[in-house]
Parts: sequence; structure tokens; C-alpha cells
Amino acid sequence: MSVPVRALLVDDAASSSALLAEELRRGGFEPEIRRVSTREDFENSLEVSAWDVVLSDIRSGLSAFDALVVLKEKDLDVPFLIVAETIDEETMIRAMKAGAQNCIPRASLMRLSTILERELREAQIRRERRQAQKALSESELRFRGLAESAPDAILVADAAGTLLFANRAAERLFGHPVAALIGRPVTSLVPEYQPQRPQAGGSGEAARAAARGLDAGGQDIALELVYGELVRDGRRLVTVFARRQNPSATSTETLTLRESEDVFRRAALQSADLVHECDRASGRITWFGDVDRILGCATDEFPRTVDAWEKVIHPEDRARVAATASRHFETGEPFFEEYRVQTWDGRTLHWHHSGTLLPAEGERAARSIGTVTDISGRRQIEEALRVSERRYRALFERNLAGVYRSTIDGRLLDCNEAFARIFGYASREEILRQAAWDLYVNPEDREAALAKLVERQSLTNYELCLKRKDGSLVWVLQNENLVEGSDGSLSVIEGTTIDISERKRAEEQVKHLAFHDPLTNLPNRLLFNDRLTLAVAQAHRHNQRLAVLFLDLDRFKVINDSLGHSVGDELLRQVAERIQEYVREGDTVARLGGDEFTLLVPGISAEEDAAKIARKICEAIHDPFWIDGRELFVTTSVGVSVYPSDGHDGETLVRNADSAMYRAKEQGRDNYQLYTPAMNAKAVERLSLESRLRQAIANDELELHFQPFIDLRTAEVLGAEALIRWRHPELGLIPPMDFIPIAELSGLIVPIGEWVLRTACAEARKWHKKGFQRMTVSVNLSSRQFHQTDLVSQVTNALEETGLEADKLDLEITESNAMQNAEHSINTLRGLKNRGVRISMDDFGTGYSSLNYLKRFPIDRIKLDQSFVRDLPSDKDDAAIAMAVIAMGRSLELIVIAEGVETEEQLAFLKGHECDQLQGFLLSRPLPPEAFDRFLDDGLNPASVQERSRFARAH
Repeated sequence: MSVPVRALLVDDAASSSALLAEELRRGGFEPEIRRVSTREDFENSLEVSAWDVVLSDIRSGLSAFDALVVLKEKDLDVPFLIVAETIDEETMIRAMKAGAQNCIPRASLMRLSTILERELREAQIRRERRQAQKALSESELRFRGLAESAPDAILVADAAGTLLFANRAAERLFGHPVAALIGRPVTSLVPEYQPQRPQAGGSGEAARAAARGLDAGGQDIALELVYGELVRDGRRLVTVFARRQNPSATSTETLTLRESEDVFRRAALQSADLVHECDRASGRITWFGDVDRILGCATDEFPRTVDAWEKVIHPEDRARVAATASRHFETGEPFFEEYRVQTWDGRTLHWHHSGTLLPAEGERAARSIGTVTDISGRRQIEEALRVSERRYRALFERNLAGVYRSTIDGRLLDCNEAFARIFGYASREEILRQAAWDLYVNPEDREAALAKLVERQSLTNYELCLKRKDGSLVWVLQNENLVEGSDGSLSVIEGTTIDISERKRAEEQVKHLAFHDPLTNLPNRLLFNDRLTLAVAQAHRHNQRLAVLFLDLDRFKVINDSLGHSVGDELLRQVAERIQEYVREGDTVARLGGDEFTLLVPGISAEEDAAKIARKICEAIHDPFWIDGRELFVTTSVGVSVYPSDGHDGETLVRNADSAMYRAKEQGRDNYQLYTPAMNAKAVERLSLESRLRQAIANDELELHFQPFIDLRTAEVLGAEALIRWRHPELGLIPPMDFIPIAELSGLIVPIGEWVLRTACAEARKWHKKGFQRMTVSVNLSSRQFHQTDLVSQVTNALEETGLEADKLDLEITESNAMQNAEHSINTLRGLKNRGVRISMDDFGTGYSSLNYLKRFPIDRIKLDQSFVRDLPSDKDDAAIAMAVIAMGRSLELIVIAEGVETEEQLAFLKGHECDQLQGFLLSRPLPPEAFDRFLDDGLNPASVQERSRFARAH
């Protein structure tokens, strides 16, 4: 069976009504939907009709947040659900804080019926609770009204005998104002106060006693007391009805009493209650009131005797009522009972019956007068309250959120187990022994929250940091309402608590990641710039200096590419830790990305201070790094700029430090440079050159020149070294030293290196076709190209594409590149040798070779660096080094080639010490392909080195 539901939809799109209606029907509802899109229509719809639920789009003519404001202004408790295309976490939290019960993305619309069913059920529970509270309040008001108008003094005390309530008659009887009576012990009014617990037999039974009382002046009062029991909010309370004793009555008083009885009888006939008089001796009952209407029978059928009346009482209650009546007549105790009666028309009513014995002659009073009140309506309300309470208790106990009740002064009244767990307590009983205020970290937080709650009477979805039992902190999302306590004042707090610590930790992590580098945990560019901006402002205000250092690791990409990113990442982490060891507490070390770091050093007195820090960092990076059992060496280039001489804002200081760092790179790396204005012009030129270099390959602006090398014994041309040149359309021929460093720093050296390899192989193939079959071509491998993982594949592809035989290709690597990661170099070189190519070690003697590694390298030639050839034979040290290299090459069966030979004296020395091969300007400068072809063709006849040399110079 479909459940009818009336839904008010706030949405601009007319199609939304049909879509939501269809989804609700699938979920078992029969919806009636009215769509509005303006505030005026929304307010009018709320006034003219009652709605089960409000559905709203997040963004429409009237937004969901504006609609929630209207509901709050009208104080309407209607479930509010947001249905939107997309809902991010921030919007969802904002909506829940504004009072929405739930947010549903359209992609999850199938959940609408389930969510609506739950929200309708909870709304019904809230309504029942409000009705029950209203009924209790009305009952409380009736009780207070009856108590205040009663002629006898009425006192209510707790189990300890402390007064909780007193009526005006008590004020008149004892002479104390009501306000002064509350909180006093009953014994201050009745010294002999010793309430007897009523005997079993029914609630409301009372005990009568005579006692001595004291008025405000200390005078004795002879009192007649009636004790009773009352259970309220789970507590046992004692009721005391007190009046002055009146042992004798005059005849006048008797006459007056009879007159009062007549008046009473006439009034009883007009009362909604039944009034009766019962004579025990005769068993007759005299009724006053509309008895036939109440019991659904004719007046002559109404039970007029005790025996007949007992038959009307429900069988399960007869014995209890009879026992109470017997004690009433035997002891004179007032008659108080609640029981069920069965009417003539089949109904079961709940009645409250009270009676009092009338004074009479003789030892025992035989007449009792009392009233019967139909309390069936009250019992229905009480049953509804019990059902509502059971529902509330189930929701209370089983709720995954923490639910609690506390007094406004911080005493916890109740909570569920989830609440105890949130704060680290083993059970609800344990946490209930604590004060609610003990959960707060700071008294200021407690006072601020209480002030807001008292002002607004409710707090919705506010976040607060509290503390657990062990002192640790917990973030919670709180909802609180200020409700009436037992005294009718707003003194009780009801609320829910959700542990959002995980979400807070996630938010903090996201916030941390937004300003920190995830690899090194250093500040990132954004945080560094913020701190730099603040530091510049402070330096300007206090007329101080600060320095910015820009660091870049030298040849880091080689390590990263050859050993893998995990090794590279670990190296960056260790570098970050080492840099931090050499800075002060107030300095900032940041990672901008890749292998670039920046330092902010405020409060320096001179540029020399920044230079000292830069020098210490360079020296610190020199020490080896141990990663995965490997000993790695790396250096750094540092640029330094100083405020205010090198810039008045953070951006300028970083840019100038970057320019100084590039200058350090150009100066051979592994050093630091202070910024000078000329560097900016150089940097602009470098950027322009880099941008133009990117187009050089596509525009066919690069070309190869070839410098031959010969056998010193036979004067035969064995091959040539391929050397790159850039023929710029505007600047002309640009030498390698001007653009190769830029290509290496920008990464362009990789595609350029691949082009050189293919082009050189193609040219060598042309030589072979012209008859120079033994000619080899030498190609220099850059550091980055040599450490590429696919180098062997690149070489293989170049050979296959050009058809060049592998042994006619000679790959030259520098000594420093080979030793940077010796194990990786050995593996790469072996891969190349297995392919059949030749290997030469260039610039031999300039690095830091280990002979142990050198003998393991599968190389064919070593090239004696021109720095050792330039001053031969006059420089004894160079001569000694040259002879040692030649001797070592011979002992290792390696070919030794001397490069940079320019004079006959150098030639004679090398030939005299049996150097194998020669290359240099003495023989030939690097030649473009056409000129090199002519050199080969014209140089066929010369048969000695001297003749080759003279021939080359002549041509």
C-alpha cells in the first residue's frame, strides 16, 4: 500500500517534479508535489498548507540556504532534503550546518525514498515528544493550580527530606514565604518528620499521622499529616499534606458543616467528576453527578451498592481496590486508587478514586465521601508518552552519534554508549560520573558555547575541540538545544556529538600538502613566497637585509634516470635534511620542484653572511650520500641575491638569485655566485637562445663538422670526430660552447644527441660508399644521453636506419660521466660492446678515475686531454702525465689518441713516445661535410704525418 506524502519542491526546473515523483512512487510513496521557485511562493505555500517534506535544489531562484532561513523564521519542523546535480563536501557541511537533514546528489536519487522514510519517522518522533512534553506541561500546570488552591498545606520532598515544592497554604500555615521553604529540610518545619513508605497495594496510598510543627516564630503547631509517595523523573518523592488539628467541633460548626454538605451536593451535580457517599454499615452508595453518561447505562441501572460497584471494577483490579477500601474504613487512611472499570457499552475506562472518612459518633467512622475522576484521556497520553519514550530511547541508545542530556551548569544527566566511546570512557556509567565541563579543553570555549546556546536556544553543527579521558584531543561536530527542565525553565541541554577527528586530520593534511612539498616535507613555492613577502615587509620596516639563495643540484637527472626515481627521491630527501642542518631556526628552506631548492635568510648584516652560508652548503653537499648500499656524489650550484640591493620584492629577489645560479652553472658548477645586474642581460640572452634552439632541429639549422684523426705510424686517416655546429640565420655560426650548456640544462641535449648520432652514422656510410671502408666516425655522448636507459636501443636504431657497420661507430664518453655511477656505466658500456660498437674515453686524466673501475670498463681507446698536450714538451709535469697515460694504455692494450695537437714539437714528442693516434689543428680543423670529403679525396697520396700536416695546412 502506497504511503501518501505531501512534498514542497523548491526548484526552477519544471521537469524536476516528474523525476522526483517517479522516484518516490518506486519507493512506495504516493506523492503530491507542489513546485515553487520564489521566496513569496514558498512562504505562501507554507502558510496555506502543511507539508511532510521540503525538497530543494542547491541553486535556484530561491536557493536551498534561503529556503532554510524561511523555515527557521517560521519555526517549522519540516524535514528538509537537498537534491542537486552535484554536491561537494564543503557545500554538504554548510547545508547541514544551516539545518538541512540530508543532501542527495542526483546520481544517488535511488536513495531518496529510504532517506525520506527515515526523516519522516524521526519527524514523527519529534512531534510526539513535543506533544508529550506539552501534555506534561499542562498536567504540571493543573497540578500547580490545584495545589495552590488547596486549603491544606502541601509539601513535596526528596528522599533526603529536602523540600522541593510548597504551596501557598504551607506559607500561611508555617509563616515562611514559599521561596524560603524551597531547599529547607522538612524537619525544620516538622521536627518529628519520619515518613513511612506506603505499604504495597497500589500507587498513591498514603499514611496518616499526628505531629508537632514549628512556625516561623518558633511556636508549636499541632498538625495532622497525611504522607504519600510520588515517582517523578525516576525519583521517589514524598508528599506531605498538613493541616491544624481540630479535636472538637461545636454545634454551630456541625450545623455549618451540614450546610456545606448541601452546597457540596449541589456543586457535585454540576461537576464533570463523580462524587459519592458510601455508608459502610448498609453498603449503600449515594452518587452525585451524571453517572449514566459516564458509565453508559441508565440511572436506575447504575450500581448503588458496594457489591454491585465491585462487579463494575475490572477483574484484575478488584482485589487491590477491596484491600485499600478495607484499610480505609479500618484505619481511617485516605482512600487513593487508580483502577479500570468496564462500562455497559463495552468500554474500559481508567478512573482515579479518592475518599475521606467523615467525622461520626462512636469509635469508628462509617461514612466515606470521595470523588471519581475519569483519567482515560490522561492514561492515553501517558501510553503515548511511554511509546514515544521507547522510540526515543531506542534512537538514543542505538544512535551511532553520541547523544546526551546535561544541565546548564554542566551536570551530565544521561548519554548513550557512543557518547562515552567518543571520549574514551569504558561505559556510560563511567562518563556520567564526570561533569560535562570537564570535557572542554579551555574554560573560554565552554563559556563561549554556553553563551551562544543561551542566546539562540539552539546551536547547529558547530565544530569544537574537546578532550578525552586520557587527555588526548578529539574534534566533534555538536548540535545542541536548550529545553525545559523539571522546574519549567530552560535549564537542560539536549545534544548530539559526532567524532570528526579523522575528517579534521584529513583537512589538516590537505592544508599541509597545499603549503608543503610531499617528498621532503619542506615548504613549497606558495608558502616560501608568502614567507618571503612577509620577510621583505619586515626588513623594509626595520631597515634590515635578507638573502635569497637559489640551489640546483648538478647532474641530478643523470642519477634519477640511471638509478631510478626511488633513488632520486631519497637523494632529494637527504639533501633537504643536510641543507636544514646548516641554516638557523628562523630561516626557511623550501623545495620549488625537481632538484631546485630556495633558502630565505633574514636578518643578515652583509652580503658576506649570505656567501658564507652558500659556501657551507656547497661544502656540505660534497660529502657522499649513501642510498641502498650505494655511495653517491652530487654537487650543487648556488645563486645569491640580497635585499635591498638586488631587489625590493620577493619575485625580483628569486629571479635574480636564479640568474646567479645559472652563472654558477656556467662557471663549471659546484660553486656559488652573488648576483650582479649583468647577469639579467645574460639570462635574457640565454632564454632567447634556448627558445631559438628548440626550433633549430626542425628548421635544419644544425650541422656536423668532422675533424680527422690519423695513425701516427702509418699516417693513415682512420676516421673523424663528429662535432656539432649551429648556423643561426641571424647570428651566423654559433660555436658549441655557447649553446651546448644551454642544451644540457634545458634537456634539449637529448633530441640533439639523437640527431647527431643518426647524422654522423649517415655521413660515415657515405664515406664507405666512396671507398673509405676503414673509416670510423666518433660521436660524443652527453652525460644525460649516456645515462638514458634506452641508449643501446637508440644506437641500434641509428645503425639499422643508416646501414653503418657497428664497429665503424666510436662512442666517446667523458671520464667524469663514466665515474659518476660506475656500476651503471659498466652495464651500459657492456651493452654497447655486445652490439659491436667501439668505446673511447674522452678527456682522460681530467677526472677522478679509479684504476680498479677503469680496467673493468670495456673501452677501446683513451684520449689524452689537450690540457696535457698544450705545453708539451716544455712542461715537465704535462710530459710526465702524457708518458704515463701512453704507458698505461699500452699495458692495458688500449689505443691512446692525443687530441689538440697543434705544433711540430708536440707531434715529435708524441711520436717519440709511441702514441698511437693524433687529432688536432696541426692536421686539420673541423670541416663541414663537403670540405671533409675533399680532404679525403685530396689526401690520398701523402704517406707521412709531416706530409699530412703540411698538406692540410696548404689546403
